Amino acid sequence: MLAHSSIPQYAPAVNHEDVGLFVSQSGETKDVLNALQVAEARGMTAFGMANVIGSTLTKATLDGSIVLRYEISVPATKTFTNQVVTFLYLATRLAGKETGGLAKSPT
Repeated sequence: MLAHSSIPQYAPAVNHEDVGLFVSQSGETKDVLNALQVAEARGMTAFGMANVIGSTLTKATLDGSIVLRYEISVPATKTFTNQVVTFLYLATRLAGKETGGLAKSPT
């Protein structure tokens, strides 16, 4: 376990009123996992996004995870595009809009 004093760059930035989405290609990215640990210790609501079910990130996020099941690989254009589309979907839902129009997006 990391004490947030060992990672001072994260400590003043988050608190219990914040919500974060922690994104990692593999779900094993150490700096993302460190930031998640500090954020959760400070009470932040945290969600993870990764390509691998059962990765450290998907197991560690207490509030939930989004798993991108379409592309499991090293960082690539397809996986980046999948993450962007997922962010677009989340933004559309958070705005209270219908997501049906996203199906018309080019593939």
